[in-house]
Amino acid sequence: MVMPLMLIWIITLYSNGTSVVNLNTTLVGEFVTLQLPVQPQSYVMVLVNGSATAYMINGTSIIIPVLGTANVSVEYVPKVFVKNNFVGINVSNSTVEIIVPSNILIANMTLSIINMNMTNNELIITARGGPGEFLYTIMPTPISTPPKHAPIVTTHLYNYGIIIAIIIAIIAISSIFYALMRKREGGERGGRSCPRLP
Repeated sequence: MVMPLMLIWIITLYSNGTSVVNLNTTLVGEFVTLQLPVQPQSYVMVLVNGSATAYMINGTSIIIPVLGTANVSVEYVPKVFVKNNFVGINVSNSTVEIIVPSNILIANMTLSIINMNMTNNELIITARGGPGEFLYTIMPTPISTPPKHAPIVTTHLYNYGIIIAIIIAIIAISSIFYALMRKREGGERGGRSCPRLP
């Protein structure tokens, strides 16, 4: 068994709060033992020269059949814990590179920081475990209030054609009503008998 001395594992934090641990490197040997920086949540995906490969886990170590020289990729979801409403990750005695997006806040870190820099709006922290841990959370997005606009003044435009039509209809109905009343009065007068003078 060959155990490489210095490997840098990458812990990527995503903007939704999830995380993944991965390693891409070239290994030489028959069966290579790697110390995992973080305990896996469940399944570990191991690719040797691009092909999925069986492996053995012994505690926090993974034994990979390399059988010569090979490009090896290891990826898994780390086991996390919750402490004071923060998500936490325990890191063993490994060197890790933590990629932190702009909306993730690192609340506490007990790892030894080797280097920090910004790349593509992400904070990249290189640190060494002792072992140690770091806590993080998603920063709340500010509630944006809609911009205040000048009051909108609306003018009511009336359709004068409709108003004129209504006035004409009222006049017509009034005229018809007046004519009917006159006719009725005339009919009542015509039906009366006039008294004869002596």
